[in-house]
Amino acid sequence: MIEHGALYLLDGQLVLQVWHLIGIGLLGGLVAGLVGIGGGVVVVPAMIALGVPPWLASATMSVAIVANSSGALVYNLRRGGIEWRLGLWMGAAAVLGGQLATLWISDVSLRGLDKIITIGFALLLLGVSVRFLRSKHRDTVGNPHRLLTELPLRWHSKLCGTEISGLLPAAAALFIGMLAALLGVGGGVFFIPLVLWLTHASIKSVIPVNQITVFLTALSVSSGHVLHTGHVEANVALVLILSGAVGTAIGSRLKQRVSADQVRRVFGIVLLAGGGRMLWQSLQGNSAVGLQPVALGSDAGTWLRTVGLALVLGPLLAVIQHWVYERIPGSAAGEQDKSDTN
Repeated sequence: MIEHGALYLLDGQLVLQVWHLIGIGLLGGLVAGLVGIGGGVVVVPAMIALGVPPWLASATMSVAIVANSSGALVYNLRRGGIEWRLGLWMGAAAVLGGQLATLWISDVSLRGLDKIITIGFALLLLGVSVRFLRSKHRDTVGNPHRLLTELPLRWHSKLCGTEISGLLPAAAALFIGMLAALLGVGGGVFFIPLVLWLTHASIKSVIPVNQITVFLTALSVSSGHVLHTGHVEANVALVLILSGAVGTAIGSRLKQRVSADQVRRVFGIVLLAGGGRMLWQSLQGNSAVGLQPVALGSDAGTWLRTVGLALVLGPLLAVIQHWVYERIPGSAAGEQDKSDTN
């Protein structure tokens, strides 16, 4: 319920100021536009810092990722040249992993789930921070990994220019789908390094494959949360979707004016500090564990108000952003920034 600029969650047990959520969404979108990483890595820890239970933050963010990833996928569809088979193969495995995880989440105690999510996210932030603090990325285009060409179920890949097997990517995607369901991220921070390592393809050709996988993962995970766990707050998701779209647009513009390496290093330091703080807090105990769970809705109507709305808003906001870019002088480079990993 929204009243006097505040959101009342869990039957009034938790009160959040709308402008706090708008700020979090803007920050997540800004990061996505600036450094090419999905906003969930920023938004979920920020929501937890405001006192939102980790199980509620991760599940609600999964709905916002549906909007983000569907919009990015629409953009990449217009560009063409997508390795559909690999993306769908990995996406199908991630969907299965996400569903298995959400079914497990619906049976586990919330206190235990809070601890798992908080520690898992702390480790994720620390890992991602190391990635950003390392030297700048260079494409290592060449022959794909030996396992990718020797395992069965192979097909000719445009991405690699040779035959590759879908077994290893699918097995990894199954595990990544489980992580995405637990942590409330789209999985791009895992998918992109994985595909780059396996295929040795250029990052520009890998990004569209990532978008297919992230979209299918987010759609599966968010639907699972709505229909199985009931841990999604529709109003919070809507605020994050709208503010995140604005933040992404701002970040895309700013990226043309600052050094990408400098931004990545500063962001890496922030993530390192944030990950360390989350890990310390998780070991000390979470302040949100005392909140009592409330049935937030787990039916078709709730799905339409959350995931269904995200499926409409994502592409619509992407089209609007593209329309604005076309009418701003010197903004063509900003189009490249639809490649966030989510």
